[in-house]
Parts: sequence; structure tokens; C-alpha cells
Amino acid sequence: MADKLLKPFFYTLLVCLAIFFIVRVVSEKRDFIAIDGDGKGYYAYLPAIIINHSLDWEKLNEQKPGYTNDFINEINGNKINKYSPGTAILILPFFLIAFFVCFITGHFIDGATGFAPIFQCSVLLAGIFYLFIGLIFLKKFLRSYSISEKNILITILAFLFGTNLLYYSLYEPSMSHVYAFCCINAFVYYSRMFFLSTQNRHFYIAILLYGIAILIRPTHILLILLIPFLREGKNSVSTLLTKKNILVGTAMFLSIISIQIILWYAQTGRFFVMSYTNEGFYFSHPEFLNILFSFRKGLFIYTPLLFISLFGLLPLFRQQKKQTIFLIFLITLITYILCSWWNWYYGDSFGQRAFIDYYILFALAFAFLLEKSKPILKKIILLFSIVFIFLNLVQTYQYKTGIIHPDAMNFEKYKAVFLKTGSDYKYSLTGAPELFYTPNGKSVTKTYHPYMVNSDSTKTSSLTLNKNEYGILLETEIDETLLSGKRAYISVNISNDKPFAEPDHETRLVVSITHTNGDVYFRKSEKLFSIEKKDKVQEQEFGFRLPAIHSKDDKLSVYVWNKDKKEFSIYDAKIELWEANN
Repeated sequence: MADKLLKPFFYTLLVCLAIFFIVRVVSEKRDFIAIDGDGKGYYAYLPAIIINHSLDWEKLNEQKPGYTNDFINEINGNKINKYSPGTAILILPFFLIAFFVCFITGHFIDGATGFAPIFQCSVLLAGIFYLFIGLIFLKKFLRSYSISEKNILITILAFLFGTNLLYYSLYEPSMSHVYAFCCINAFVYYSRMFFLSTQNRHFYIAILLYGIAILIRPTHILLILLIPFLREGKNSVSTLLTKKNILVGTAMFLSIISIQIILWYAQTGRFFVMSYTNEGFYFSHPEFLNILFSFRKGLFIYTPLLFISLFGLLPLFRQQKKQTIFLIFLITLITYILCSWWNWYYGDSFGQRAFIDYYILFALAFAFLLEKSKPILKKIILLFSIVFIFLNLVQTYQYKTGIIHPDAMNFEKYKAVFLKTGSDYKYSLTGAPELFYTPNGKSVTKTYHPYMVNSDSTKTSSLTLNKNEYGILLETEIDETLLSGKRAYISVNISNDKPFAEPDHETRLVVSITHTNGDVYFRKSEKLFSIEKKDKVQEQEFGFRLPAIHSKDDKLSVYVWNKDKKEFSIYDAKIELWEANN
């Protein structure tokens, strides 16, 4: 049966992935980008070390201006990449292939860098490869529980097409998730096989994978808590491990973890650092409901297949009571830690991406649900799964084309674009105020109720633009409070008694800071029309984290950019400056 179902499936999947790779690279041509978002930081170790032979991150900025802005922090005057190197280690073989091709073809002589198209292709190829291998280990793991081949195939199909795993493997392959998915799947499989077969090689491979998983994301250290769940039979850890196992395993683990320690030391001169400066956890205020059920990034809202999977814990509990209790505890603990992160929605992302790493746990429960359900119930489960796969594929398209906002969804916005795929809905939703880590809270340091400069240069408490491109809300020298060195933030609240603009108008609120020499070193903007509010009174709040200020004589500007020069008005505005408390 295995040959009749799973082998043809994996061969077909491999062909489809190869076709996707070719089509995406050829169709996007010069616009093809695989290294983006947080992936820039994960990938950065490779061009820095192999091409530039240095962890001087400014060299990357010289090759690609502004490249390191979002992931380089400063510790005692030293620049450090806040991300761990595990993802780069797994991409390395594909990077080296691209590097070798560039070397023998002479591209480096012409100044090629690690961001050339061939390196972008290598990262996409890496994402596809680890997706494929991760699914193979998922198959092996499910088979170890005597799940039928048919139900294994259904489970793989459901999690491939019914979750955001597909998106992060094919469209954002420089992110860590597909690599963690593959590595954790392999770790779980070999750990279980160690208990079933008692072969030492399974133990050593599991140790290797555990170390790499921690290098991908430090919170993966929690995977050790899976051991009580994976243990089966009379064999215990203490009876299986010999002194040689312990010594060799410890040496292997420390050798892998030392890669991170060496990189920390090379960047800062310290062996142990907290690279995520000004970021952390709110352990006393976990966002359980938001991370699971909110329309902003709720796990079960954007990936409802996982909610169905939880019902599989019941048949699993009947078969393995103690092990299932450990599994439920671990899933709860993982959720607690993920929802305690200061940015619980994890920035610009499709769905709740932080859970992708642990999908194998949900997949096991889903497979058990299929395996133990009666025929009628199984048909209902399959029907819901098909619906959820369809929903996920539509939402994947919506996110890729800008219909779903990357970080500012809510119920009204979700309802407004639900299953909508037309071009009129692309980029039609406004953003939400940015957040930043303030464990001690934040305080308002300055409030402005500005007189606004209209198109006829008059100053009033309202703003009206008619065929004019710009309207100034605020233009002032930097407030002294922004020079304190604390993290600063600006919020802008605007309102009107009618829609700000039509949906097809390109009208944006802009916040900028200009140096005394005329250089604009900070500019962020958000669209002023949101489709879910097109027939309502408009009240919108915008918020942006501000950078380190260069000089007290720099100029802070808040203005409306009426790009299409259409009729536009604002009834009232309030602007506040905030700073983080010590």
C-alpha cells in the first residue's frame, strides 16, 4: 500500500516543486526576491563570512544600502546580528553551490555579492528542499505510530495545503520556519526511534538535530520536554543511555552550541549576550486569546485545520494517557511562551507563523483523529479539511497580493476582504500603530493639537486639500525629550465626519525627520483610506517608532501626501510623542 500511495505522491510533489521553482524564477525575473523580511538577518551570516570574510556588518550595507537596519543591534558599541545562525547553517550547502557557480564563471570579478539573483535562487531551492525532507520525516514519524498509509497521505496533504507552511516555504524561504519544521520533524522521529530500536546512531542524530534546532531559534530548547511523550515501551532514558552515550552526546551538543558562542564573541568580545536588545517577554501578561483567536493573527482563525487537530488528542489519550498529558503540557507551554513575546503577532506575517515549527505535534493529533474516527465522522472531518484547505489557499493568495494586511487585520477588515480576490481589494486596508517593547510602560512627553496648513496656506483646526499634493499637519524642531536616548514613539490620531478619500485615491499620512543638512533619515507612511470603513465616520490612529535623533535642530514633519491631487479633508488631529519609561 505504501508503494501505491506515498511513493507516487512524493515523486509527484518533487516534480511540482521543481516546476514551481522554474516558473517563479522565470516569471519574476529581475523582481525575484527570496531573501526578505527577517530572513535578511538569518541569511546575513553567509555573505558576511564567506564573501566578505568579516562580521563587519557595514560592508553589507555598502553592498546593499540599508540591508542591516532591521536586525543589527548595538551592545557596548559593538554591532551584533540579533538572529541565531541555525538557518544560515542549513542554507549553507545551497549558498556554496551558488558561490561556486559565481566563482568559476568569474562573477565575483564583476563585483557580484551574496544578493545576486543566483543567491536568491539558492535560498528558494533550500526552502523547497527542506520542505520536502520535512514532509518525509513527518511521514516516517506518523508511520511509527502505525497510522495507515491513506491517513498519512491525507494528513500530509492537509498540512501542506491547509496551513501557512506552504507560503513560508515557497514565498519567504529565507525565514527560519521551514528549516525549523524540517529539523524538528527529524529530531522527533530519531528521538522516537531511539526508544523503539535502542540504536545509538538514532540518539546521536537526535542530539545533532536538537543542537541545530536551538541554533535556529533558542526557544527550541523546550523540545527536550518531548522526550517523555516520545518514550514508548519499557525502555527509559536512564536504562538506554550508557556513559559513552552521555559523554559523546554532550560533546556533540556543546560543539554545535559553541557555534553561536563563537559568533557572539567575534561580534562583541563576549561569550554570552542577549542579542535581542530592547525586546523581551511579558510573562505576566500573556496574550492567549489573541494568539489563538484574534482576527489580527489568531492561530485558529487563519489556520482552522489546527483546531480540528486538537480533537485528535482524545483518541491519543485513550491509547497513551501519560504521554498525551506531557504533550498537552508542552503545547500549552509553547503557546504561553509564544504569546508572552512583546510582539505576540510577530510583525508582518501570514497567520500565526511562530507555530509552524511545531506543526508535527498537531499533525500527529490530526492523523490519530482520522485513524480512530468512524466512517461518518471521518467524512465530516475530510469535508471540513477540504473547506479549510480552500480557505488557506485563497488567503495565501490574498496575503501575497496585499489584500490581507500583513500586521493590522481585525474583524472588520477580515470581513471586508473575506474570500475577495479582485484587484480593487489589493492594498486597500490601512495599518495599525506599531508596538515596541516597554516592560515599564511608556509616557506622553508632548502633545500637539496642530493648526493645519491648507492648500491655500491658511492655518486652521481642519485640513482641506483640493488638487494639492501636500497638506502639513505639523512641522517643528525636535522636542528635547527625544534627545534623552530613550526609545521614542509618535502617535497620530485623525478624524473626519466623512470618508477621507475614495478607495482608489493614493492618499497617505507621512511622518518624517529631516537632518539640518536636508537629508531625510526617517520616513514612514500609511494609507488614509480603509475599505472596511468606506461608509463610516473615519477615525484612524497611526503610530511609528522613531529612530535615534541626530541633532536637536532636526525637523519633525507630519503631513498628508495627496498623491492623486483629489479632494481631501481632515476634521481634527492630535499628535503625541511618547518615550519608554526606565
